[in-house]
Amino acid sequence: MQQKEGFSPYVFEDTAKDLLDSNAELKADFEAKKQAESQFANNWYAQLNWLYERSNHYEPAYMQYPVCRVE
Repeated sequence: MQQKEGFSPYVFEDTAKDLLDSNAELKADFEAKKQAESQFANNWYAQLNWLYERSNHYEPAYMQYPVCRVE
């Protein structure tokens, strides 16, 4: 359940810009969130983290509890 991967802000900034440039819907959601939440708009790390969580680099298994059935 723990997150094993993360991002380095100085490395991910270019990727985040490319992500916004290539995805108009994501960019609209991002701009709307900045307009709606002043705390988010003033926090560069939160913005990068928000974009990281929506990128293909984010771990899809993070916070998923492994469950299996034994018969």
